[in-house]
Amino acid sequence: MLAWGQNLDGQLGIGLPNDRDIPVPSSLPAGVTTTQVAAGSSHSLALTDTGQVLAWGNNFAGQLGTGNFSPSTVPVYVMLPEDTVVTSIAAGSFHSLAVTDTGQVLAWGFNGQGQLGNGTNVPRSNLPVDVLLDPGVVVTGIAAGDSHSLAVTATGEALAWGANGFGQLGDGTNDPSNVPVDVLLPPGVVVTGLAGGFAHSLAVTATGEALAWASTKPGNSATRPTRTAIPPSWWIPIRASSSPRWRPVRHTAWR
Repeated sequence: MLAWGQNLDGQLGIGLPNDRDIPVPSSLPAGVTTTQVAAGSSHSLALTDTGQVLAWGNNFAGQLGTGNFSPSTVPVYVMLPEDTVVTSIAAGSFHSLAVTDTGQVLAWGFNGQGQLGNGTNVPRSNLPVDVLLDPGVVVTGIAAGDSHSLAVTATGEALAWGANGFGQLGDGTNDPSNVPVDVLLPPGVVVTGLAGGFAHSLAVTATGEALAWASTKPGNSATRPTRTAIPPSWWIPIRASSSPRWRPVRHTAWR
């Protein structure tokens, strides 16, 4: 695993807080193989081939999930519940998410806007907590924005929780939520993937379309997905305009 750039908080995982302008190897534990990585504002995550999660960098909100608030300049293991196997990870600015092989979502770190989704307003957690999914809901993918979180279910629905001042939850309101709420997708839409920006959200559908919701300033946002390429006055996902020659297959977002 390679990392480069700013390293003030040890987020490169090289054992020193020095910036690097070229890729350098992170200091993984001996024998560990990583399959996914994710980056927050100043912390990093990696998923191993055995379903464990490593974290390093800033830890003021517990976003490393180690049971303390001490930063780390090298990868350390997230303290997952016993027998947990993680299949996917995501990082917000100061919070972290993981999907397990049973379709449950775990979250840890900053919770000032309810982005941990556990139904509390406790400001931070340094250990993974369960996101409060409805009974029977199985999550297959996750994404994180600055202070909001997203999940796609096995049935192609989208869930969101956390900050919502710009309509980034896509539920038609500007109210934050500390539990998952349904994104108000257009009728018949099946979501296959999600991405979270600083204060907006994106989705890819089963037909290869892209949806987007929220905007750059309060009061001028789409808070629910729609089929128009021009943001309407209500806040729901909108379809992104695209050429019929191009089909999105992977996506990510920040600002």
